[in-house]
Amino acid sequence: MSETYILDLPPDRMEGEVATVFFFEDDRPLHGAASLLDWRLNGKLTELLVAGKVTGRLGDTVIMQNNGKLDVDWALFIGGGTRQRLSRAVWERLIKKGLKICEKAGFDRIAFCLDSQENVSASEIKELANQLVSEHKSSSFDCLFSFDTVPVLSSEPTEKQTSLL
Repeated sequence: MSETYILDLPPDRMEGEVATVFFFEDDRPLHGAASLLDWRLNGKLTELLVAGKVTGRLGDTVIMQNNGKLDVDWALFIGGGTRQRLSRAVWERLIKKGLKICEKAGFDRIAFCLDSQENVSASEIKELANQLVSEHKSSSFDCLFSFDTVPVLSSEPTEKQTSLL
């Protein structure tokens, strides 16, 4: 039977075989959990973004092996589309995609590191994650979740600071 655990750990310290995070088309530089994993992996995802090989659109998938700086063996980056358009339905689609990819790859212990948004709270995402894991057809894996362990920069425009010169 699949089990779900909530941990208060950053992405690079999550337990399991794979840390799964989402990156977005409108996050430049990267934000949240994806930014921390990218930094710990020496900017490999950023290199792919700069080269135009991935953009963060829905469907983009990048898996990278641990370089010795993570507590998991693999890091899975999944494109989430536009962060501004995240809704409960999009979160559902993303988590399902992550579960499917990890199951297909043969992972037994999956860590999801999620960033809540203004329009979908962490409690809603936790509830959704529990529901999706319990409904998932595979019964042979454990899912670990962490929420908001890495700050996400605000997308709101900031007021320009006046020069002191």
